[in-house]
Formats: sequence, C-alpha cells, structure tokens
Amino acid sequence: MNNLYIAKLNRLKDSKQPTKSKLANFFIDNILRISSFTISSVAEETQTSYATVCRFLQEIGFSGFKEFKKAVSEDSREQNLSNLVFSENFLDFTHHDSFETISKRISDFAINVTRNSFKAISEKDAHFLHDAFKNAKHIHFFGLGTSSVSANYAYIKFFRLKSCCSYSSDIVISKMSSSLLEKGDLLFLFSSSGRTKAVIEAAKIAKSKKITVVAISDYINTPLCRWADITICTTVRDANKFLDTDFPLIQGQITIIDILYKYLFFRWEKSSAENKNTTLTAIKGDKE
Repeated sequence: MNNLYIAKLNRLKDSKQPTKSKLANFFIDNILRISSFTISSVAEETQTSYATVCRFLQEIGFSGFKEFKKAVSEDSREQNLSNLVFSENFLDFTHHDSFETISKRISDFAINVTRNSFKAISEKDAHFLHDAFKNAKHIHFFGLGTSSVSANYAYIKFFRLKSCCSYSSDIVISKMSSSLLEKGDLLFLFSSSGRTKAVIEAAKIAKSKKITVVAISDYINTPLCRWADITICTTVRDANKFLDTDFPLIQGQITIIDILYKYLFFRWEKSSAENKNTTLTAIKGDKE
C-alpha cells in the first residue's frame, strides 16, 4: 500500500498523544475494511470525536474520509502484485531457473520498487524540503555500504543546486560532520535497513543541535525513522520481518532523489540552470 500514509500511521501509533496513537492503531488494524466505516463510526469505535478524526486524517495527508477511502481502495487493487514482489522468497533463485525467469522477476521487482517510490514523498514534504534546502548553510549526505551509493548520488545531484553540500561514507567523518552542523542545516541519512548504528548516532547528534534530519530507508518502522523530521521509505515493509533478506532497493532510493532534484531544480530554475551549465562546461573536456 501507499507507503506515505502507512508510514505516517506507523509513526503515529506510538505517539505520546493518546488520541493520535489510538486513531493510528485503529486505522492500521482495520485498513482492509475501512470502506465499511464512516467518520462517525470511527469516532465511536475510538471514543474520540468527529472533528478529531477529521483533523487526524488531515495530518496524514487527506482532505477527508472520502479521499482516504479512495486511496486505500486503489492501493488494495495493487496489493496482489505488491505481496508477490515483496514476498520473502520472491528473489530466491536456484540453478534450475532460466535466464528469462531471473530477468523477469528482477525486472518486476525493480518496476514495483519504482512505483512505490513515486508515492513515497508528498507535495507537503517536498515544500518542507524546498524551504530547508533554501535556508540551510550546509547540507550533508551520509550512508554506509550500499546506501553510500545513494548518498553519493544525492550529493552529486544536489551540489549542482547548492554548492554548500558535502558527502561522507566514513563513520568518523560522518560524526565529525554532524557535530559541526548548525541549527537550520540539513542532514540526509541513508540506511536501507534503518538500523545502521553509525547512521542512527549521526541522527541523534544532529537532533540534539536542532538540525533537520531526512531519513531515506527501505522500511517504514525502524530506529532511524524515530530520529528523523522526515522519513522517506521505498517500501511499506517492516524491517523486523526482513532483516536477513537481501532486497536490491537502491533503484527506489535513486528514484526518490531524482524526484526531489527535479522538483528543486525548477523551483530555482535560473540559478540551477547556471550551475548546471557551469559544471557541464568544467567537465566538457573529460567527456570528449
């Protein structure tokens, strides 16, 4: 299902505000039969009020209950494919599998990951990141292992929009960089599992200094997500169930980066075009 509102529900289910926690858990538990409810019946079931349910729906990105139901219904129609592609053994192959079988299943997987990534970030979050980018004096990208590829890719894209960007795939350097960031700066943290200790520590350091933290992970419920101002997930899966599963989800992270880059590029079209032309001119000789 749409990892945007599912991710928000999962974050709110442990909210310190009892009403939000109660509503989040109710919607998670009843997501597949949500069409049978009305706002009034939800309010009755959760012992809240009509107005409270409406405000909660707005918080997770919907104008009303009708829009929420429509989104759930549309996602349910796609769920069979999603379950197939993200099943634990979908990418388990044997020496008996043909090249055609392997290539088709890998391609189906990549297509579905990309489709999920399209829904991973809302326009509201994009606006928030636009302002954060604009106001930040420094932007740092950090990831380890495979996630360092995504972090480096993001750095290469975004420093052409704003030169005050840096990148690290080193644990010590990342902690040093996080400690030197100041209030209003921006820290992008990439972790496929959302459980990488060094990445989480960098997030904790940043949050203690009121630095905006953006977590890009492959799962909706991870330790890293709890330290982020914005969490962007490539799937709706729970990392607890897939800790030993090797999913090549980097294409989802790259898609998210491309979406954000293009959005910001056209918001700063004049300066972005100038920076892009300048950097292309600088490397022109290297491509001949």
